[in-house]
Amino acid sequence: MVRGPGPAIHSLTFAQLERYDVGRIKSGTRNAEAFPDQKPVDGTHIPRLADLFALVRKSCNTAMGFDIETKISPDTPDEAPPAGEFARMLLEAIRAAGMERRRVIESFDWRTLQTVQKIAPEIQIA
Repeated sequence: MVRGPGPAIHSLTFAQLERYDVGRIKSGTRNAEAFPDQKPVDGTHIPRLADLFALVRKSCNTAMGFDIETKISPDTPDEAPPAGEFARMLLEAIRAAGMERRRVIESFDWRTLQTVQKIAPEIQIA
């Protein structure tokens, strides 16, 4: 459980990030009140996008789509890679998994969407 502000996620290696157990909502928080029926799954770790794509491929589900929202803001530049770099990394993961036709990329940060449109106009944005 994270107690208080921690390091920016993008400053961590995946080995460091996957040490966090995210399988339980902290009791007494707004999230816990909003989702009272959520069942804890202790030992759950943050997957990479590539891991999610692999899990869906393994299930043989060829219809599932992905609505990928980037959590990046020009107001907090130290919390994420630059928007263009972030978008390129996202597109690389999508293309490596062959999921170009099964996704929508959305963001409140227009810079991310602009980069996606420029590099991969075939990918839907919102």
